Amino acid sequence: VYLPMGAVKDARLQLSGNPPLSLKWFNPREGGELQAGSITSLSGSGLQNLGAPPADPMKDWVVVVQ
Repeated sequence: VYLPMGAVKDARLQLSGNPPLSLKWFNPREGGELQAGSITSLSGSGLQNLGAPPADPMKDWVVVVQ
């Protein structure tokens, strides 16, 4: 999920009863390893909050959901 500058606040993902999914953050500005944010997994259905990135919430981020 690509979150452009400042869109991280209140970012959510609609799920429909999926098994637990892992959440990692990628910094598209600098590259590098995937990082943990404030939420590391999602489960259940409905709108799920993606949490906060590891740093710089007012900049671009990519959330990798697996």
